[in-house]
Amino acid sequence: MMACTDDYTCIELEETCVAFMRSKCVDLFADSGWINVKESVALKALQINNLQTNVDESIFYEAVLRWRENNLKKLEYIDSQNQARIIEQKISSLKSQLKDIKILQANNQDDSVENEQEETDTLKDITQPKKSAREERIAKWKNNNATLSQIDKIFASMIYCIRFTQMKGEYIATIVENNIDVMRVRGIDYLVSGNIVLIY
Repeated sequence: MMACTDDYTCIELEETCVAFMRSKCVDLFADSGWINVKESVALKALQINNLQTNVDESIFYEAVLRWRENNLKKLEYIDSQNQARIIEQKISSLKSQLKDIKILQANNQDDSVENEQEETDTLKDITQPKKSAREERIAKWKNNNATLSQIDKIFASMIYCIRFTQMKGEYIATIVENNIDVMRVRGIDYLVSGNIVLIY
């Protein structure tokens, strides 16, 4: 529903959604559908204040981690689907070109050895990839890197919504600070430092 408020700017619907999220935020973040929520809706949900009950902030934190993990899995799935599609297209193209070569060979059986060499060279050209394997890996890396970068930017925005000062220091020290992806977020040290007490 909240996604509809983005598309149609219906203030009354948005207020209803916010009221629902205030009263059911724990259920919202625990729901299996949370991980598929659009990033704009996820950010709005994380930014809601004046909750009707006391909520452990770790619920928000863990929901953000699940959202990121799911989007990374989607990226891997899309990449594998694209690879399968590209391979199928190459195989189909090679089969078609091989068929054309066989037809040419049947029509030109009486031609000279020179024509046979040309056909062999054509076959070699067809079977060789357009890009080297290295070039394909670089292109794939650039594409994945851009998408991964987008996911990480959204993830950072979500992490900024977490109220670390309301978390227990022990949770921050044992869970948050041991998560490499979270600790890579720019400014995270400042966000979590307000809640950690040094014990001598």
